[in-house]
Amino acid sequence: MAKANIKLPSGTKITIEGNDEEVAKILSLIKALVTPPEILLNTQTLKVEKQNAIALTQGFLKESKRYYSSIFAAHQNSISMQKKFRQVPKLLISFRGRPRPEYPLSYIGKDLCTEGYKLKARYVAILDRIFHIRNNIKIWQELCNNGIFDIWEPEAPYNSLIDKIDPMILLLRIFEIDYDFSNEIAKGGYFDTIAGGKVRIVRPIIPNNERDAFSKEYDGSYYFEDIIEKIRSGVSGYLHREEAVRDTSAVYSKA
Repeated sequence: MAKANIKLPSGTKITIEGNDEEVAKILSLIKALVTPPEILLNTQTLKVEKQNAIALTQGFLKESKRYYSSIFAAHQNSISMQKKFRQVPKLLISFRGRPRPEYPLSYIGKDLCTEGYKLKARYVAILDRIFHIRNNIKIWQELCNNGIFDIWEPEAPYNSLIDKIDPMILLLRIFEIDYDFSNEIAKGGYFDTIAGGKVRIVRPIIPNNERDAFSKEYDGSYYFEDIIEKIRSGVSGYLHREEAVRDTSAVYSKA
């Protein structure tokens, strides 16, 4: 009688018992079912402030509750949108230095400990949808105070989109991947570059909802579906259109 203990990507543990051939077949089937699909990475990275990197991957605290950022202000000519970002995910990278004076951090953003912080190069950003908006400070007054973008003062994203063509709010899904690119990054100015290639998803930082298998160890206050609704509420009256880019809930295994 053979016996095998397995831990699924979601953290669930199962035990399989049977003869050697039966256990081997079941193990092979489970591996095929739960192995996350490969994704192709962009050669151009998405470079963000250290505070943004922390909020996207580790979250931030507000009134003793943890929230995770998942949005990015952009426009038609943004570097972030280059290299077919709609189609090809980008490796998340943080840069040195402080945010520019016209992009002020909130007290929450200032409280994030960035001294000595270095983001591991094993997180990718996949573009889920784009909210094409009419830039108005009222949007940011809500989104920077409702647990979505609270590391910034409302003036920061507002100022970044003043007089820009097609101002956008990018909704990103951040995933941990199975490979660390830290030693393979070619440093640049507004973005770094990597060779690209295929990687596998380990887990989403923000699960889709409470039924998501990855929700068991999640410590955030909002699920991804909640965040979408919070953004829709924030842009109400200022939204030109909502563009669905990719169903990121289908990217990873739900085993």
